[in-house]
Amino acid sequence: MSEYTVFMKDADEKTYEELAKIPGLRIGEGRVVGRIDACAAAARLLGVKAPPQLQPVDLPLPDGLRDYQVEGVKRLNAIVKEMGGALLADDMGLGKTRQATALAAGLTKKSGRVLVVCPAYVRETWLDELSKWGERSVTVIRPGNTKRHVRAWEEAKTAKWVVCSYEMAGKVYEECFYDAPRALIMDEGHLVKGRDAKRAKKLEEIGKFATYRLLMTGTPMWSRPRDFYQLLRILFGSAFGTKFNFDVRYCGGRINDWGGLDNRGVSNAEELQHRLSYYMVRREKRDVLKELPPLTRQVIWCDPTAEATREFQAAMRGFGAGAVSDALNATLRGKVEPVLDYAQQARRFLLFTYMKEHAHQIAELLRTKRDTPCVLITGDLPVEKRASLIAQARSSGQGVVATIDSAGAGLNMQGVASVGIMHAIDWVPLKLAQAEARLHRMGQTEPVQWVYFAMRESMDSVVVRNVVEKLGQWAAIMGQQSNRDLMDTLGDTVDGRTEKDVLADIYRDLQEGGDNGDED
Repeated sequence: MSEYTVFMKDADEKTYEELAKIPGLRIGEGRVVGRIDACAAAARLLGVKAPPQLQPVDLPLPDGLRDYQVEGVKRLNAIVKEMGGALLADDMGLGKTRQATALAAGLTKKSGRVLVVCPAYVRETWLDELSKWGERSVTVIRPGNTKRHVRAWEEAKTAKWVVCSYEMAGKVYEECFYDAPRALIMDEGHLVKGRDAKRAKKLEEIGKFATYRLLMTGTPMWSRPRDFYQLLRILFGSAFGTKFNFDVRYCGGRINDWGGLDNRGVSNAEELQHRLSYYMVRREKRDVLKELPPLTRQVIWCDPTAEATREFQAAMRGFGAGAVSDALNATLRGKVEPVLDYAQQARRFLLFTYMKEHAHQIAELLRTKRDTPCVLITGDLPVEKRASLIAQARSSGQGVVATIDSAGAGLNMQGVASVGIMHAIDWVPLKLAQAEARLHRMGQTEPVQWVYFAMRESMDSVVVRNVVEKLGQWAAIMGQQSNRDLMDTLGDTVDGRTEKDVLADIYRDLQEGGDNGDED
């Protein structure tokens, strides 16, 4: 991995102090030394020319890639050759799996093996994609102890492509890779954000031995900038310094009244954005898929129920540890009827809710009371069953009711419907964006409309404020108008207040229990 030097003249003591705050930068007399991104940050601070972006590097590519995908693979090739790792953060639906497959195939054309680590629900997608593009030596590791499972473990010791879940990655690596993988691919990489989680530590260990590392996610900053650190650590080692230095520089890190470090904010966003540009390939649908049908959003505000108002007031007064959860559940119960009305009218739809009990309730009521056939997908269904239900809905014209965590990512639902219905507004805004992309992706031919159901004078108003805040942080770091339409749609409906107004009092209104945190 190359290091770069930026020279400086007549720098005063204050300049040296500011340069010392940039993680991953070494300071000498009249110069600073570090990786290309750290030197770029120093150059911006000094007002001198920054190192240029890495130029795309050719490698053998299969037919069938779109032009932007060819460009993406070549850029990724340049980054991994220079840095050892890369972050593929294209918008959902732009074919990240295809680009990752093409890159790894090119890197291992002469020799080497590939370990693909992904959520369990994406294993079959990888098998389908690899088979579609002509890869024959592929083994998928699944839980179980039948003869089929035992045979898969044996085949994985020599197969070129080995696909497994995050939970099984450590065991697969130890038992099936006597020589280190040439390429390590981590799909839906935001799932390893927890800094001290066992999964993150194990992947960091595996990554040290892999020649090339690629992390894929449409949502690299899942909620806050602090979530970047562990991803960057796995890909690039100590390039961004220690956790403490990263938090202070980029997460608004400060010592709170109890002596702990509060790292939930964002600071020096432009600098972090510029540094990430050297490691990351990110494009949005609006930039590269001009032929993709439009996506529109609508927020339907329901009148509050007496129960939702009562629970909301109790939550705001801090009555009980579960007060926030009780208030949210009350809004969900109160929104069932309007959601049923809308789904019945749409006939073909993708409806997301949060909890399994609501998914079952809504699906049963649609089938028995609303004469609206639908399939039901929840997290306790095997991945293969979920895929077959989606195919059934697509072919028969039925609706789909699903929990957001069981089908909000990794499953392709283009062609199932053109109407999306959100019964629950998740605390994590980019989970909503990822759920939207199940419909709005390559292969969708009709315009897509997503409808968000929210309840006035209830906990929904607090959730919406939190969504707006986090989407604002996302846009600041990613340096694009990513999901800005979603922020505008939600933000403009909160009592006519501006985003600035919302941010000013969010922590006054929102209890600590509302944040999901960054640990697994």
